[in-house]
Amino acid sequence: MDVAESNYKNTADYVKTVSDTLMKILMALAAYLEAEAKYGPQKEFAKWIRKGGECCFYEVQGSCKQELIKELRNKGIPYLELNNNPNEIIIKAPDLEDIREINRSILVSKANYFQEVDGVEMEDVIARFDKIQDKTVFTIKDINEYEKQVVKNKCNDISRGFMVGVTNTEYGEELNQNKYTVTVMADKVYIPDTEKKDFCKAYLEAIFSLYGQNAVKKQMEIESDKKIEGMIDEIKSSDETKFIIGTKDTNFKHYVEMNKEGFLAYTVGTNKKGEKIETLQGSCKKYDINYDSELQRYLDTIKSKAILINSEQLGQYITGAKIFDSLRSEKTYDEEKISELESQACNIINEAVKTKMIDNNMKFNDPQEAFSYYARESVKLMNAAIEGKSIDYPAETVANVKESLDRISINDHAFDAIKAKIDLHVNNNLETHKASKKPEKVVKEARENHEISNR
Repeated sequence: MDVAESNYKNTADYVKTVSDTLMKILMALAAYLEAEAKYGPQKEFAKWIRKGGECCFYEVQGSCKQELIKELRNKGIPYLELNNNPNEIIIKAPDLEDIREINRSILVSKANYFQEVDGVEMEDVIARFDKIQDKTVFTIKDINEYEKQVVKNKCNDISRGFMVGVTNTEYGEELNQNKYTVTVMADKVYIPDTEKKDFCKAYLEAIFSLYGQNAVKKQMEIESDKKIEGMIDEIKSSDETKFIIGTKDTNFKHYVEMNKEGFLAYTVGTNKKGEKIETLQGSCKKYDINYDSELQRYLDTIKSKAILINSEQLGQYITGAKIFDSLRSEKTYDEEKISELESQACNIINEAVKTKMIDNNMKFNDPQEAFSYYARESVKLMNAAIEGKSIDYPAETVANVKESLDRISINDHAFDAIKAKIDLHVNNNLETHKASKKPEKVVKEARENHEISNR
């Protein structure tokens, strides 16, 4: 027997041994299901295994295993839990796509997992899930590309995963010609508490940011963000390994490794001994239905991005041996100061308007009415401060607003731009309605189009 023949025989024997072992494991699973099955589909699962049906492992995304299992039971889809892995289950291979869809719907229903989803998908999930008691949604139409991005980011600043639904309603040749409808769950629009942030506050901050003194810089930032997204899309479609880092990270760092298989997201900290400790936060394979949205979740946590091309550069980033420049158009010191002062102005206006709403025990029929009142009162208060008028707010409050606006040079011209944009949205483009179920095909198409429009 020559070497080649000997190697072939050894390989064949090894494959047969592995195959026999796997078969024994599968038969043991079938026996377990037959003995322990607590509902019908699990017994059917045992029959599936015994007749040679294909099985596979499924890693549950987003720490919602028990909720997923509940949905699988409701839908009669069989599964087998694994004691040694809290996030994996064994399923029938033909059920894989359906289970991924169910998993994603659960995460959308949480409204604190994804930062942005398509508005059609968001409404469908709200309508379908019984645990979401208030099925009301609030929408703003005629939002441009810049407004969409900044509103989304401001919502994310409020709380990680403050989900917004975004639907592209009009495509333009230029970035600022795209039009969107932004959807928010009703209970997130207005919260009668001056200490808690809500969509009213996020919107006000976005308008200040886009139409105040940093307007040109903010647009430049968004345009550079879109270019970075394009670069990341190129990495997605390649087999290369690249690392997305945050150039402003210091002691606690984030990075995402993208490779031919998918991505891995890490944080890097320092222990008491001064040693760098890398912790895997999440991962996803390219073939997974949640890949794009999972990747975006982790990329959203990285500010001032740069793309590293090899592990040597990554090591320099982790140890701090080299400082990498951001790919983003960054603010100067003066522009950063303006942003801080804009936030302070918004805080003062927000507290004043909400205090009035709370003290007067104001009740609203729907989130649209609450948002409209908040927006119009904000404009009224700013106008009074700029023109020195007396209105139904304490004189000290008006003076504080004036002082905050003066710091960021909000004069008549800048105020007119802010007022015009708020008036446009409040007067013609607000809507409140009950979320409705959509055909499965419509939801899938909307999600696919949403992913394409974000590229």
